[in-house]
Amino acid sequence: MDESYVVLSGSMEPALSSGDVIYVNDVPAESINEGDVITFSEGGAGKTTTHRVVEKTTQGGQVAFITKGDNNENRDAETRQPDEIIGVVAFSVPLIGDLLQFAGARFGILAFIVVPSILYIALTAKDLWDEATPSQDDSTNR
Repeated sequence: MDESYVVLSGSMEPALSSGDVIYVNDVPAESINEGDVITFSEGGAGKTTTHRVVEKTTQGGQVAFITKGDNNENRDAETRQPDEIIGVVAFSVPLIGDLLQFAGARFGILAFIVVPSILYIALTAKDLWDEATPSQDDSTNR
């Protein structure tokens, strides 16, 4: 597995759902076939899309791909060139992406880092307090 991504839309449902984490293998463009689900970059802005190859063709002497989201009615407008292809989806893990996105959000940081840290400090302080102060049972046993 060379890359992992979180699926952000439902364009590939039911095969891939929003919130799934996908693992993408880097493969030579020539080994990609119709039916493969590929991840590709769009417009150089760091945006990636994951869609199914519906047709493998040749443009300017090199292989090119026509893609479509399984849940979309129409094929993608642009043909994908080999330099845009990141790789083929090897497998996915459902819903983990939702948890990862939540953990990275402001409330997620609060829920997963701040609150547990405060609880840990409070419980540690309580344990230290209990050890430092004699209990009533200790005074009656002497």
